[in-house]
Amino acid sequence: MFFNKSGASAIEIKENVETTKGPPQMIDGIQFSLMGGPDMKQISEVTIVNSHLYHHSTMNPISNGLLDTKMGTSTQRVDCATCGNPIADCAGHWGHYELYFPAFHIGFIPHILAVLRMICKYCSRILLTPEERKQYTRGLMSHRDYTQRLKYNKVIEEACRKNQLCPWCGERNGDVKKIGPMRFVHIKWGKTKKGFHEKDAFISQFGEACKQNKDLKTLLEKGGDDLNPLYCKTLFENVPTEDLLFLDMKAQTGRPEDMIFTQIPVPPCCIRPSVAAGDQTNQDDLTIVINKWISWMST
Repeated sequence: MFFNKSGASAIEIKENVETTKGPPQMIDGIQFSLMGGPDMKQISEVTIVNSHLYHHSTMNPISNGLLDTKMGTSTQRVDCATCGNPIADCAGHWGHYELYFPAFHIGFIPHILAVLRMICKYCSRILLTPEERKQYTRGLMSHRDYTQRLKYNKVIEEACRKNQLCPWCGERNGDVKKIGPMRFVHIKWGKTKKGFHEKDAFISQFGEACKQNKDLKTLLEKGGDDLNPLYCKTLFENVPTEDLLFLDMKAQTGRPEDMIFTQIPVPPCCIRPSVAAGDQTNQDDLTIVINKWISWMST
């Protein structure tokens, strides 16, 4: 996101330049940030709900489809329905698709795993005592270099993983393991010894079943809670702003829940142009891929 010296964002600058004829804005710096669901909706001109591309009778693009002219146009015959400009003057406009269920962003899987290991899986607070918070706050302020900060964040992560009891709600937190490419499991009991009262109380609920199946007790001891995207999104949304410092995040540039998709951005038509071939059109590979997963999500 761009910011000028007055602190205005890129969207505000764009609107200001288009509506006034004053002096050009000077960009003071560039701040990279996570694009969450609200940001995707803000830049979007249309919600995609239809996997079909054309009306069979007229071959005109279907409204709220992947070739909706609100996202621009890839032909000289039709002008953009958003800005009204022809293809030569229209830079294209983004759309978005609403997911029925949240999904992990595959590019942030290591970061999601790190956050899950550092926060309580019940109250979302950082797993640091008040004394540790003061200690690591001073350390973060002294580590300004990016490389040093990354190393220090690993130290904070290890400290959080050692605190098995949440200092804020008292719930037990074990380690979080990544199972497969995009699945996380909370191993609540971890390496606790036999005779631990909470663990024994949990396993005793399945006493009769364990008598019938001797392998069940072993599975219960190794069992864990499945941390699906919906549960993780709720956890991340409840992380207090003051705890973001220890996660190396800022509320202005992205929160943990922004690493979980609730909407998918759909690029403008000019990025994935349709090529006319007689009475038919050849679609760009990107349009075909997006069409496939929208069709799959709709079934």
